[in-house]
Amino acid sequence: MATDIGLCRSTTRGVTWETITEGIGPHFLQSLGSSPDNILFGGSPTDGVYKSDDNGLLWLATNLPPHPVRAIAAFDSRILLAGTASGFLFLSEDGGQNWRNSEIALEEAPINFLLILDEKAVLLGSLGAGAWLSEDRGDSWREVNRGLGDLNLISGAYDPHSATIWLGSAGRGVFEGDFTLLKEYAPSTR
Repeated sequence: MATDIGLCRSTTRGVTWETITEGIGPHFLQSLGSSPDNILFGGSPTDGVYKSDDNGLLWLATNLPPHPVRAIAAFDSRILLAGTASGFLFLSEDGGQNWRNSEIALEEAPINFLLILDEKAVLLGSLGAGAWLSEDRGDSWREVNRGLGDLNLISGAYDPHSATIWLGSAGRGVFEGDFTLLKEYAPSTR
């Protein structure tokens, strides 16, 4: 769990917690993600992305230059996405050794969350630019805001069993949708 006092870890299902700082130092992580092969990734508001392959005991910085990373998602231990507070999205295809800008720029709209929907699809939620869908692991994006009454998205969740997506907004509550319907909706592309 990422907190304002650092990263905390529980091995007792939340009964007790320990603070972890090895490799992170005085920095804290504001977003966490994990790959299906148990690699953890953390986004720092000042120092980019950190990576752990030992259940969070030791963290190492990746090669993403310092950016305020607010959202992180991993398709596997190699393919990562990191969304920033300034609206940029970075993509790594080698576990964080090299990064490139994704083909989306949200004009200063902070990227608040990234949801992996299936083996190729990811949903991005932003503050001001709404929701964007990529079906090619982040290479291209399309806006999926039809029906949203608020483009200021702050959180999201996905249930793969029912294909239900929930999007929390800054001022109009929670929106619920179906991933299978999103795939059929095809407006503008960025």
